[in-house]
Amino acid sequence: NLFHYGVYDARYSPAFSFLLVSGLLALTDRWWTAPSIGASLALGVVAALVVLGRHPNVVFLALVPLWGLGSWRDVGRRLRELAARPGGMALAGAAATACVLPQLVLYREATGFWLVNPYSTPGLAHAASPHLLAVLFGFPKGLFLWSPVLLLAVAGMVRPAEWVRRARWGSAVALTTQAYLVASWYDWQFGGSFGH
Repeated sequence: NLFHYGVYDARYSPAFSFLLVSGLLALTDRWWTAPSIGASLALGVVAALVVLGRHPNVVFLALVPLWGLGSWRDVGRRLRELAARPGGMALAGAAATACVLPQLVLYREATGFWLVNPYSTPGLAHAASPHLLAVLFGFPKGLFLWSPVLLLAVAGMVRPAEWVRRARWGSAVALTTQAYLVASWYDWQFGGSFGH
């Protein structure tokens, strides 16, 4: 979907989302392997842009705390590692806040609300009964039906290369949540697109 939108109409957010999530991956790796003030600031800015470009992309921020986890047993260790980095987390949070705050102020001034739903629809109308199988495999726009090569990406998460292994748990959480959100959306087929 990200590539198709870029070809279909470069103004759509998925083209920018692809770039920004790729940057988030690279900066997250840098933040964990070579922490610095610059890495913290850059991570905060890119994290904010990921969310500002398309609000549901907030699910991709799960990559940051889950980066490098080998299993769910490592969560306690990760919480201790995060607690040992208050300065880096504060810098990243301050940079993200500085980038997001102007948009929130604009929303507040224009609408009276800090957060705005730009759609005039009920949004997650199918949250209790998401169309997950149709989104992944069905007609008219199933992800794997129209882009079966993406099944190789899923298979790559089973025995990934070292770099991909660091992103595995965060990716699994983010992509599973993203699939649920898409399958729960009022127009889960995404009318004017080439597919998911």
